[in-house]
Amino acid sequence: MPVLNLIQIFGQPVPFVSEYKYLGSILDAKLNFDSHIQRAVTKAKNSSFALRRLIAPKSTLATKHKLLLYKTIVQPVKLNGSPIWGTTSIRNLRKLQFFQNQQLARIVNAPWYVRRKLIHQDLKIDLVLDFMKIISKKFFKKITPDSQRIVATSTLRPSRSYFSQET
Repeated sequence: MPVLNLIQIFGQPVPFVSEYKYLGSILDAKLNFDSHIQRAVTKAKNSSFALRRLIAPKSTLATKHKLLLYKTIVQPVKLNGSPIWGTTSIRNLRKLQFFQNQQLARIVNAPWYVRRKLIHQDLKIDLVLDFMKIISKKFFKKITPDSQRIVATSTLRPSRSYFSQET
């Protein structure tokens, strides 16, 4: 195995790590986002657990309100940063879809033999992969050619005119 030279930024050594959390997303060495997905599902389970009395099958809350709670509290926690990690493996997407299926079946109090696809259709909820595609399209559509040009031409050092004093 070849020995890699130590990377330095401004004279400070940068250590090699297997995972790094940046802006809420966990980046790993292979960029497969396994640990990020696992943490996202855990966080979504915790937020769902906090709402368990409201979303429970025996709750008197209307189904549309239960669904609204799921969409506004649990789903954003589960899919935070999905345009970034949307290229993850099918196995990871299945974990997210399985969690969503459980929650929706719990919201409508569906028996075990009801197809999950039917629940999604009745509630007008997209599958996780389809929802991620919609979010990603919106995200990348917001990046205009002008903003791409600004990022490409930006520098770390401000121009001299910024420091010059005008009288």
